[in-house]
Amino acid sequence: MDTIKQNKVLIWTVIVLLIGNIVTISAVWLLRTERPTNRITNKRLLTNKSNYTHRNYLTNKLELNQVQTVVYNEFKANHFKSMRALKDSIYQYKQLINTELFNEDPNTILINELSDTIGLLNAKFEKANYEHFLKLKTLLTPEQQTKFKGLMNDASCSPKTHRHRDRNKVK
Repeated sequence: MDTIKQNKVLIWTVIVLLIGNIVTISAVWLLRTERPTNRITNKRLLTNKSNYTHRNYLTNKLELNQVQTVVYNEFKANHFKSMRALKDSIYQYKQLINTELFNEDPNTILINELSDTIGLLNAKFEKANYEHFLKLKTLLTPEQQTKFKGLMNDASCSPKTHRHRDRNKVK
């Protein structure tokens, strides 16, 4: 008789837990809210600016006039084309390294040469970015240049602004 009572208690416990789980899952499913899928959407919702996109970020932040915007967009398009070519080259060299890395007898001299080439391409990439920003600077008024300097300082890779990278440091 004692085991029958225990079995009944266990059965009722399982039933109550099952009902609780179903109610919880249903509540989560029914009460879920739509969340933005990326940072741009989050910022758009948080700032409530309908014209905010990453494409015209600098145009908006620096308050470029129409002439400045047209000129900037023109050389920005050329810059992005050249950057895409550099990124594609870097990707191809990385693929070659990966291919060589997984050969039975990898050629470390070739891997080093390919790595050096990637380093040179990365240097070109960085130089082209700064040339692009120098061109933009020539379009700006002194007030806009002050804003631009602040934006560039915020975007720079200083250790203070990239503390999350500290976790990867060897101790």
